Amino acid sequence: MKSKLWLMAVCSTLLGTAAWAQHAPATTGIAPDQQKRLDVMKAKGPDASLTILPVRLRGKPWDRETELVGVLLEQQGLKNIELGKTPFTPAETNLESLAAAVGAFVKTNPITTGYALYAEYNGDRQTGLNELRAVVVDQTGAVIWTDRLTMQDEALKKIEDRDPMTLSVLLVERLSPQLGLNDQTAKAAKPGKLAAIMDQRSGEPPENEQVAIGQYISLVKLNRTNDGAKVLDNWVAAKPDDPRRWFCKAMAEAQTDRPEAALKSFEKLTELQPNESGGWGGKGEMLVALKRDDEALKAFDRAISLNPKNEGDWNDRGGVLLRLGKYDEAIQSLDKAIELRPQWEEPWYGRACAYSLKGDKAKAIADLKKALELNPSLKSNASTEGDFKSLRNDPDFKKLSE
Repeated sequence: MKSKLWLMAVCSTLLGTAAWAQHAPATTGIAPDQQKRLDVMKAKGPDASLTILPVRLRGKPWDRETELVGVLLEQQGLKNIELGKTPFTPAETNLESLAAAVGAFVKTNPITTGYALYAEYNGDRQTGLNELRAVVVDQTGAVIWTDRLTMQDEALKKIEDRDPMTLSVLLVERLSPQLGLNDQTAKAAKPGKLAAIMDQRSGEPPENEQVAIGQYISLVKLNRTNDGAKVLDNWVAAKPDDPRRWFCKAMAEAQTDRPEAALKSFEKLTELQPNESGGWGGKGEMLVALKRDDEALKAFDRAISLNPKNEGDWNDRGGVLLRLGKYDEAIQSLDKAIELRPQWEEPWYGRACAYSLKGDKAKAIADLKKALELNPSLKSNASTEGDFKSLRNDPDFKKLSE
């Protein structure tokens, strides 16, 4: 699995408390009234209150990623943090429109804090995470701050390993100065609600969990994978019925390209939590990595039966059906992903592949055009995509892919 999902907020203490204010994004060029609102928020400093709406990773809302951002902000000194429960589904790709949509969402889904943050980390399996977008609005829905980074921006381009952890760090690095957080507030910070959530999840102080995962990753990088595996095995053996540990173990194994080991951990997680969709979705992704598509399909079916509103699982299911040659079923699954999030490029691209393989050139071209509108970087993928072999000589395809 190329995308590395959340590798535990409790590892964030490894990152230290660097002088993030030195890397604050410029706020020039914003409207005067918005600047006034931003100045008011900044003046509140650690006493500002913030609801973090579910962070989206490649289109999927991830509670763990949301908690990670919360822990990082808490470590920078922000005292009053709430975690939003209702996901915001973006419907626009333009940042200004996105900000307005977040404001409208807050109006219809009132928050108890003074401000709300929405963030998303975008990308695909081929390019990895290549875009960060964030919006802060106040309780009335008025826009306070927006930020967007792509691979054209040095701040994102210089990150070699663009995974959810590093993008969360980058987000907080850029947001902290806007909240009036700095070295002094970080030094004065005390463990709060988010730290308590992490303690409750792991059943032990966060630093112990951090040590286990940190040792594992370090050993793998030193080509001592077997020794690293023993560290994780011993850690989960101490509390073998703790689903949190199995989840973290699975994520660490997935990050280090050990899909067989991660699959076993996800299977254990589904035994402990058979009615939670996350474990089944993770199992499906590992089975895909192992090219066991028939089994992956069953896992995604189970995940969707538990949470039919996760567009990521519908999209992944569509990809499996596509590889199995079940084009009509793949299209139906991708239809659902598009219905749930119409401005996400992956299902449009996947459905273009399905239509191409079916021989429906017109629909394939139309869907590919939409996918490229949403993410122009997919053009390089399209030009070499095997599923578009039948379109190679089509003039409209050439215009899109060249």
